[in-house]
Amino acid sequence: MAFVLPANEAATAFEDPERLYGLIAETIPVMVWTANAAGGVDFVNQRVVEYTGLDSAALTSWAWKTIVHPDDLERCVATWTRALQTGERCENEMRLRRADATAAWIELTARALDSMTDTAAADIARAEALAERALATAPRSSPAR
Repeated sequence: MAFVLPANEAATAFEDPERLYGLIAETIPVMVWTANAAGGVDFVNQRVVEYTGLDSAALTSWAWKTIVHPDDLERCVATWTRALQTGERCENEMRLRRADATAAWIELTARALDSMTDTAAADIARAEALAERALATAPRSSPAR
């Protein structure tokens, strides 16, 4: 996947890493969020807001647990906590509550980032709806003749 910045933003985006990250996070077609060293979510992109129907403030800190299916929550929290403690990659499949109140399976991948400051490390996660990915990658059938 190529990332193309609008010409009017390209010149300044690379001078400001935070701005560049924001542009990338809002442009890619998957859900993205970041978390602080304690594991609480501190950023979600627009895809997360659209998928869940909740605004970003409703998903901060550990409030994200409210959108995880109850049968998946304990495993999800244990995997996330282990990743925070060890710095290992976190991979999980879980059901998330969608904006229409149904639950759908997503695949989550998260990795701890090296600390940019002495005070906290950050994590970045991306999630992709499995059914939507399956539809997007399914072989297309030929039209009937």
